[in-house]
Order: sequence, then C-alpha cells, then structure tokens
Amino acid sequence: IGNPFQNEIRITLYLAEHEMVTVRLFDAAGKLVRAKSFHGTRGVNNFSLPNLTHLPSGAYNISIISNSHSISKKLIKPN
Repeated sequence: IGNPFQNEIRITLYLAEHEMVTVRLFDAAGKLVRAKSFHGTRGVNNFSLPNLTHLPSGAYNISIISNSHSISKKLIKPN
C-alpha cells in the first residue's frame, strides 16, 4: 500500500484462492469516503483506488477485507 498517497492508492495482495476483496477508505473522523470491491484471483493481485485528488490532506484509515485477510492501515495524504 503506497503511503503517503496523492491521487491513487495502490494495493498489492497475495491471495491463496479466488475471492472477493473489499477496500474501504475512512477519514480521520471515521467517515467512509471510498469503498470498492474487487474480484481477486489466486496469487498476486494489484488493486487501486483512483481519483482521490478531491480528498483533503490529512490522516486516513484503509481497511482491506477478504475471506482470508483483514488488514487495516493508517495512510497520510500530504498537502
């Protein structure tokens, strides 16, 4: 996961099997600002959340959830 981010967040995730992956981006107040689901395939997957230029600078939390993974990470969008 690229950190800090500007216009796009890129995610690389290894999956042991085909499964749905849901990515959610929250602002510092906990408000959901972007959500997207992907069809993941077995092996290395690359996902992205594009078009984030409109988001104000600050701290964000990203949540990546699938049947086999649950990852949360703090991200920064600089000025």
